[in-house]
Amino acid sequence: MRIAIVTAYRDKVGGAETYIDSALASLASMGHELALFAECDEQSGRPKLSLPATSPLFNASQDGHAASVKRLRDWRPDILYVHGLKSLALESEILDVAPAVFYLHNYYGTCISGSKMLSQPSPAPCSRKFGPGCLLEYYPRRCGGLNPLTMWRQYQLQSARLSLLSRYRTVLANSEHLASELRNNGISAQCLYLFADSDDSAPSTTSPSPDTRPAEPGPLRLLYLGRMEYLKGCQVLLDAVPLVKKRINRELQLIFAGSGSQLVELEAQAQLLMRRYDGVNILFTGWIDQQRRTELLSNTDLLVLPSLWPEPFGLVGIESGLYGVPCAAFPVGGIPEWLSDGINGCLASGGLNAGSLSHAILRAVSDEGVHRQLRAGARTRARQFKKEEHFRKLLDVFHHCRGSERQNGLKHRA
Repeated sequence: MRIAIVTAYRDKVGGAETYIDSALASLASMGHELALFAECDEQSGRPKLSLPATSPLFNASQDGHAASVKRLRDWRPDILYVHGLKSLALESEILDVAPAVFYLHNYYGTCISGSKMLSQPSPAPCSRKFGPGCLLEYYPRRCGGLNPLTMWRQYQLQSARLSLLSRYRTVLANSEHLASELRNNGISAQCLYLFADSDDSAPSTTSPSPDTRPAEPGPLRLLYLGRMEYLKGCQVLLDAVPLVKKRINRELQLIFAGSGSQLVELEAQAQLLMRRYDGVNILFTGWIDQQRRTELLSNTDLLVLPSLWPEPFGLVGIESGLYGVPCAAFPVGGIPEWLSDGINGCLASGGLNAGSLSHAILRAVSDEGVHRQLRAGARTRARQFKKEEHFRKLLDVFHHCRGSERQNGLKHRA
């Protein structure tokens, strides 16, 4: 099958591109012909998507929109696998090339700001159906910035995106939460879960991994992996540190791996906490490579995912589970679809605040027997999100779309 993967960026900008990189490798290994259509070439210093040597690249930023679409059309793909573009006009034109399947990674077309989050009077996920009513709530609930022109432009953009989704043969979403969000807005959508894509350093997925922690309790090792932005809840995690430290008779080590707009502010608060509380050590590593990520996950007691916004899925949770690392998180977005309280971690269900988060952390780590069970549960749950099953189901969708196309063609000729 000839599959053209269509995406906004040539670089590995975020989680969507990490998924696309895996899709390119997996589909090529299954014998399919691939092409990559990229709208932008960021030249950001980040690594590029790993395109197979025999696969063509159609780069709209270098060749121009019209020429790149023509080259794509001339390649004659059987299926377009689309992951969202910045230009609506370009996305609309591409949809005329071949049957298209859209894979949703975020709140594309269902929220003005894209966060599905209300900030006032207190942080809370938004369940509102997208529409004109969102404009009335935008300022009172502080859904985004304060520029009315930006609000209006973003509303128009998301409205057009939602309309465009109806032209796809199939719309897939990376969680049932996200699929339900689309269905609530009139778009038929199916859930196709993401998968835990381990590297060779991860524990075996066919045999249990031993608990290699020392017999004598050492420092409590907490880990945060991700962007340092307000909606990711890093501030709430730091606020929870004193509450956890007061309840444990151990040193506490917290590592933040990532970066973002709140980094300087968080570093300053961390310095104050370390001066105020003995036995608290907080380290900021910046963005890390896979080797360092593996080292951290192999020496961590608990992943903390303090997101205030409704994470579409929260892939880092099941990736950490491959290393036997359970998770503490708020029950927002798609997180409860893979994080079961008391099975592979603990949900902070008492509100989006430091007290609730600290309670979840303590439930996960205070009792050694419970923690050992959670580590085993984390491995078991992570292995349920299998790459092979994901791509088998994806190919079933592709074949169904191709079959529908042929049937439509026969009807038109008749």
